[in-house]
Amino acid sequence: MQRIGLFVEGKVTQNKLYLTLQKQGYKVHHFSVTKNDDWQAEIWTMDAIVHELDPENLSAARVLSKSCKAYATPFIIISEVYNLEICNLIYQENPALFLVRPFNAINLTLPLKLISRNTFNKLEVEGNYGVKEINSAKIKLIRTNRNYLEVNTTGGLYKVRSTMKGIVNKLPENFVRINRFCIVNLEYIEEKCKSQILIDDRIIPVSRKYQKLLKFG
Repeated sequence: MQRIGLFVEGKVTQNKLYLTLQKQGYKVHHFSVTKNDDWQAEIWTMDAIVHELDPENLSAARVLSKSCKAYATPFIIISEVYNLEICNLIYQENPALFLVRPFNAINLTLPLKLISRNTFNKLEVEGNYGVKEINSAKIKLIRTNRNYLEVNTTGGLYKVRSTMKGIVNKLPENFVRINRFCIVNLEYIEEKCKSQILIDDRIIPVSRKYQKLLKFG
């Protein structure tokens, strides 16, 4: 079940969104930026974040926007009006989808599609607290480590018991194998040359047979 984090203070908007999202089959979690919720430890596990914009407190929107960008999580903003200056300010931190009130279930179609696209590919992994599903968009790279594969994500390290061939077939096309021991998400490559790439502050060699996958001729 897809998980939505709601940072919405207004009760009317909150209840309307909650009921609409529940009817669509989403699991909704309420958070508050102003209260002492441990939301930063949970935000990366959400499939999307919905935030009610307060023009008098843009710092909250910017903090959420940066966190969503770091964790590859769709960020949906609800606002009374479409203020271009404010939108551009937040857009600089992280491209966001703006939803202007009043809205109805039809207006929520695009945001829901965005959420669904973001959760289309999931991978079951093992962590310190058991087995869980993570969004493939949050995976940076996967490496072999003895009897299991090490999954490096925006939220930490996990492991999965599979073969390299088996796991690459479960992932979207933006994941490519670059040598016998490593699969990378092209979205996170910082720099590349013909024989190596820089990803997550690591230099990883690229085998000759896999160079074509990185468009090296």
